[in-house]
Order: sequence, then structure tokens, then C-alpha cells
Amino acid sequence: QSRSIVLTSGTLSPLDSYASELQVDFASTLEANHVIDPARFLALSIECGPSGSPLEAKYRTTDQLSFQDDMGEAIASIAARCPDGMLVFAPSYALLNKLLARWEVTGHLAEINVHKEVFIEPQGGGSKDQFDKLLAAYRDHLQRSSDTLQPLQRGAVMFAVYRGKVSEGIDFSDYYCRTVVNIGIPYPAFKDVKVVLKREYNDAYSNPSVHERVLLNGSKWYDIQAFRAINQALGRCLRHKNDWGAIIMLEARFTHPRNINRLSKWVRSHMRVFHGFNAARQQLESFYNERIQDDAALGTLIDDAVITLEE
Repeated sequence: QSRSIVLTSGTLSPLDSYASELQVDFASTLEANHVIDPARFLALSIECGPSGSPLEAKYRTTDQLSFQDDMGEAIASIAARCPDGMLVFAPSYALLNKLLARWEVTGHLAEINVHKEVFIEPQGGGSKDQFDKLLAAYRDHLQRSSDTLQPLQRGAVMFAVYRGKVSEGIDFSDYYCRTVVNIGIPYPAFKDVKVVLKREYNDAYSNPSVHERVLLNGSKWYDIQAFRAINQALGRCLRHKNDWGAIIMLEARFTHPRNINRLSKWVRSHMRVFHGFNAARQQLESFYNERIQDDAALGTLIDDAVITLEE
């Protein structure tokens, strides 16, 4: 007979929704820090794009060419500086395809391609065989001999969506991903039948004066789903204690404490908020250079150790 149950995961946050959905009062809860030294990762929230206009991926703004162009310029600039692998997550395939189509016209996609081989997650992830081949091609492009820690001359970028196969459960350790770029906030499709029914169900069981055990109301449940999807994607580039990487929120709404506080503890406690893109880019470039220099020094130490052993 079980006396205790322990639930562990890197993506349980926000914790209150689990207690509500499972209808369990947890006697103890712990939200821990990451095993990685905070100096080995950089978390940035950037309000404005290179043009100085806010980057806010809402329904009313994503059709504006100015937003699409600014986002393309920002990602091209990050791709030019980020070593090795890079992941970019969008809230939906509709928005991702819209952005990529626009960037083909403006030349931003070609600019990204100068620095990174471009890979795109197929809608729905494609068949298992298709996805496995895509992932293998991405990894093969970044593969190098194990005795060098220096970044490749030309890396790779994978464009994907939150809740897709790339964002959940795939290990992109070390040079397979040095940067995760997050566009927007991935709220579930508001008019999707399953979403509508779930919101109605939660609303019906959210009144404490009627029900002994209550659920989060429909709005709170809906809100939490978006941030759980983001938290799932954030950890793709940091997979062990010696790993390093940058997390970038290209979304004006992540300059607000209310939204930052919904991220996993290890991210929110180290988030640096920038209102201008140029200052953030300088901070990012400095971080990359420092980490690359540290890797180069480590590589020299390893080489010296090997030579000593051979002697």
C-alpha cells in the first residue's frame, strides 16, 4: 500500500493548477533552482525590436508588416551572434508560417541563413519518420569532433511551435542549442471546442459556496496553459550542470512582473528586462563571448592534460 506519492518534474510550474486539477492538497511543495550556475545562463526579456517599437505578438498586431519586419530583424541579429544551435518558438503554425513568408520577401530569412542552416518543424510534427530525419539533419549539421569546444563557423536554427515535438522532451544539450528565442504567449485556441468545454467545466466547479473541492476558474486555467507551454520550451538548451545558454523573450508582455512571475523559478529569479533591443543585444554578445572564451580555456586545459598523460 502506498503511503506517499512524490511528483517531480521540471515543468510542474505553476504548481497551483496541479493541486486544483488533481483535487489534492499537497502537504509539501518545492520549486527548486536549476543545477546550473546562474553565470552560465542568461535570461532576457526584450520589450522593443530594433526599430524601437514594442514587440507584442497579439492577434491585432501580428498581421502588421512593421511587427513582422521588426521580429525578423531581431532574430537575424541574434542568429548572427549566437554560436552553434538555436531554437525559435512561435505560438502557432499560422504565425510561424506568416513570419517565414514575410522574411523571404524582406530578405531576413536569407540573412538568417548566412549564419544558420534553417530547419522548420512541420505542422503537427509530421510523421515519426519525417521528424526523426529532420532532427537528425539538424544534429548532423552541428556535429563536430568531440575534442573541440569551439563553435562552428555556421550553426543551425530550428523554427518550431510551443507544444510541438521540438518543445517537449527533446534533448538539445551543449552545442545543439545555445539559445532559445520565444515569440509571444501561446494561449490555447480560444474557440476550440475542447478549450470551450474545459473552461465551462472549470467555471461550473469553481464556486466554493457550492462545491466542497473547487477547481480554478476557466480563465485562470486557460491562462496557466500558456505559461506551462512556455516553461516546457525554456529548458531545451540547459540540460546538465556544465551546459550553458541564453533564453530570450521577444515579447513586450514579459517586461511585466505579473507575467515574469509565472515562469519557472530558475528563470524568473534571473530575468533581466530590457526596453531597448540594442542594449539587450550588447548584453547577449558579451555573454556569448565570455562563455566561448571559457570553453576555449577549458579546451586548452584538456589538451594539456592529454599531452601530460601521453608523456
